[in-house]
Amino acid sequence: MKALFRDTVTPVAALLFLVIAMTGVAMFFHLSPNTVRTAHEWLGLVFVAAGAWHAVRNAKPLLSYLRRPTARKGLAISAIAVIATIALTAAPDQPGPRPIVKTLAGAPLGTVAAALGTDGGTAIARLSRNGVTARADQTVADVAKDAALPATTILTIVMTPSPR
Repeated sequence: MKALFRDTVTPVAALLFLVIAMTGVAMFFHLSPNTVRTAHEWLGLVFVAAGAWHAVRNAKPLLSYLRRPTARKGLAISAIAVIATIALTAAPDQPGPRPIVKTLAGAPLGTVAAALGTDGGTAIARLSRNGVTARADQTVADVAKDAALPATTILTIVMTPSPR
């Protein structure tokens, strides 16, 4: 029974890692954001469960490994990287894209489109091709709310030229 679980969970965890890595890269480059994000989030939860199962099943070797100085250094570096990433992207008073997105979200779509190098009609057409209904006089935040999407997704669609 132990071998069956090990022989099943290990390849499932490896496959989930690959899928999560690919969907993470796709999200970074804003490729099919809604579909990819949903898959990334749900499969990420399954991956966390597989990882937790693996950690529990291998607690003794894992704890033995973590007693090594090299492992502790690696863990510390990883923790610092995670904390720095969260601090730089989540703090509203830190420099970054949040104040810009907030400002753009409060402006009318037609004005935002002009600021992003296009016009209101083109922005509305791009949104429409992505299943989003909008008017040039609506704020980006209102368009996002009506479409149940983040404002960043609306801005990305407006900025992304159609494939030729």
